[in-house]
Amino acid sequence: MNAASASTAASTVIGYARWSTIGQTLEQQTEALTAAGAGKIFDDVMSGARDDRPGFTECMRYVREGGTP
Repeated sequence: MNAASASTAASTVIGYARWSTIGQTLEQQTEALTAAGAGKIFDDVMSGARDDRPGFTECMRYVREGGTP
């Protein structure tokens, strides 16, 4: 396996879901992210008005330099 295919094989699609209203469910969002190829999903259950989102913070720490948002 060459370096390019090793890099592709090791890559993971990262997802982030945030649930804050009755019309949304975390399950719907995570299913959609999984269907889109997300291999790792971070989430928060809180209002979008809050700026302290621990799941989002953890997601951003996990994403490595050179990744594609």
